[in-house]
Amino acid sequence: MIHRTLTLALATAIAGLATAPAMAQNSSTITLTGRVTAGTCTVTNPTITMPDVSAKDMTAPGRIVASNTPLTIQLSGCSGVTGARLTFGGTADRDTDVTTVFKNKATTGAAPHTAIWLGHTSCTTSSNDLSPGATRDHTFTSGTFSIPLCAAYYAKSTGVVKAGTFSSTFNVLITYQ
Repeated sequence: MIHRTLTLALATAIAGLATAPAMAQNSSTITLTGRVTAGTCTVTNPTITMPDVSAKDMTAPGRIVASNTPLTIQLSGCSGVTGARLTFGGTADRDTDVTTVFKNKATTGAAPHTAIWLGHTSCTTSSNDLSPGATRDHTFTSGTFSIPLCAAYYAKSTGVVKAGTFSSTFNVLITYQ
């Protein structure tokens, strides 16, 4: 009788093992997420020295054409890039009636009532303002691309421009397409 009970118990255990995987099986869904992105470029970081301008030439408010200074952001090695959106950041000069100029951030001996005007394309066009926060879209036709810009001093209407130093920076966020 013990032998029969042991055989029956062993047979039941083996039968249970044979069905165990079927009873414990669950389904699983695996979700994979990601992005395919455009390539990137190598970007220049130009430092530009603006020309000296006399305070007596800055008596009328506005862009000082005599200080027009061309500059170029050069992008190279743009493998897989068909274009880019450029977003111009920097500190806007809030002390003027014009919202399209960048603040003079000189900390020592700053020329009062001055700002910097920034424009896209060339220095010959007067209606191409790039204010802080402005965006520009560019299409690339090769792995190298040049973005021409123009900078000029700006005489503010808030007072008389006097001799002094000038310093301004702006950053460009490049989103590749």
